[in-house]
Amino acid sequence: MFGYPSNNVLQYQITAALPQYFWHDRKEIGAYALCKGNKQNYDFYIIEIDVNLTKMSDGEKQERFGEARFAWGGDFNGRSYGYKPLKAETLVEAKAEVEAIYEKILVDAINAVKAGLDALVTEYAGFKEAQRRN
Repeated sequence: MFGYPSNNVLQYQITAALPQYFWHDRKEIGAYALCKGNKQNYDFYIIEIDVNLTKMSDGEKQERFGEARFAWGGDFNGRSYGYKPLKAETLVEAKAEVEAIYEKILVDAINAVKAGLDALVTEYAGFKEAQRRN
């Protein structure tokens, strides 16, 4: 008998097709990557400032990051994000903060695409109206 798969099967298929996100922790060097698909594929990361930036003096760290324990950075959609301080006091909080930043970046990108599509639809409608009048 043929038919449509159940909602549970569809949800599983959709979930299986999406990249899986996870944190790859390298505590020994104070680096934590938000990965997708595999450990070599990440866009954003967190560093523990005192563990990872050992070549910077305490004064340089203070000037650049203030009292922050963690900083984040990464590359996404052709834009580079250099080290920026996080407000988090713990690694758990830092990870949540970076996930919220990533979500905002994704939502902003989706909204920009939607606005672009809306502008194209309006342009196309105007063009078709002008053709009809001619």
